[in-house]
Amino acid sequence: MKNDLLTISELAYFSRTTRDTLLFYDKIGLIKPTTRTENNYRYYSHDKIATVNLIRTLQMFGMQLDEIRGIIDHREPKLFLEMCKDFSKYLDGRIDEMQREKAVLNTLRKMIEDSIDINEKEINYAYHKAESIYIGPRNDYSKGKSDYDNLIAFYEYCRQKNPEMNLNWAAWGIFNGERIKKRDWRWPDHYYFARPNSPDEKPAGWYVTAYTRGDYSCTGDGYERLLRYIFANGLDIIGNAYEDYVLNELVEPDPQNYLIRISIQVTERIPIEGSPYLLP
Repeated sequence: MKNDLLTISELAYFSRTTRDTLLFYDKIGLIKPTTRTENNYRYYSHDKIATVNLIRTLQMFGMQLDEIRGIIDHREPKLFLEMCKDFSKYLDGRIDEMQREKAVLNTLRKMIEDSIDINEKEINYAYHKAESIYIGPRNDYSKGKSDYDNLIAFYEYCRQKNPEMNLNWAAWGIFNGERIKKRDWRWPDHYYFARPNSPDEKPAGWYVTAYTRGDYSCTGDGYERLLRYIFANGLDIIGNAYEDYVLNELVEPDPQNYLIRISIQVTERIPIEGSPYLLP
């Protein structure tokens, strides 16, 4: 320091910026040195640390340097009070957005964790708690529409219902249980997001769950095994089937290695003669 002033390098260090940035601020008249020596060395008073930090904060909120210069040149308490209120609202929105992004990452992480060390040939019969989900409209396969057409329609539906919705969630499929009994599982009846705080619900109850490998159209093996298990153990399908694409193109480059989890809501069946399922 010289006479309790900061060199340009010291100011850069304490304000967590760079020497080149401070030189640029000087060039455009945003922050001028407190004094210069005959050798053209720049020295700054300590209050310039707060000024640099203010500039960085305003830039974080999307303000341009010309706007920031106007604020710095006309500083007064009421202006800063209103600015602080606006920035507080902005931060609240960013916090909410980051929480939503974190929820997406946590869902992705759980998907991957669920795929580790599972026995892909095993069928699980367990009670599931209710789960908050976001269900799209019934898929329309008329006039040659495909599952892809309906997936795009699902995203468009979500965007129109809630323009601020994060669409980075994995889109999974719901199949009507009566269709599954008839061995019809080609395309889903609905798409859905496993999204917290959503208006819809995957109901609590007993589910049988199986895993199968392959792309999105290769689920037949999983359903066949589930149907055999359901009938052999005196169970009956009373709800929907849910397809969760645990390992998909986000983490697996080969579609033949996608991992799909199929869960079907069931209950104990009243004994009747014959099978209510179209088993091969």
